[in-house]
Amino acid sequence: MIGSILEKVGLGSPKDKVIGKPETIEDIQAWLVIKIAAKLNKDPATIEKNVAFAQLGVDSLGAINVTSEIEEWLEVEIDPTILYQYTNITQLSGHLAHKIKIPNGMNETKD
Repeated sequence: MIGSILEKVGLGSPKDKVIGKPETIEDIQAWLVIKIAAKLNKDPATIEKNVAFAQLGVDSLGAINVTSEIEEWLEVEIDPTILYQYTNITQLSGHLAHKIKIPNGMNETKD
């Protein structure tokens, strides 16, 4: 699944940057998977979307770095504690999709 998402957004390596803005929640999820995998020096295929960031190994410095990259990518202001409010990729991508008004980004339920 992640492999097909990575292909869709044109990424082959975790270090590649996403060009342009996301069009779907899946685009946001793929970007988050890639960024977190790169920060943790892991294969993106090993990053599970419903596992808490802390359980994946994202520490407070990593959370701040990811937040900063989200702001730059989406060109929106993000609360620095966002990864503690939306604790996994599924939750965070839903929130971000809603924030930037992507269709089907309205459900912000926390799993």
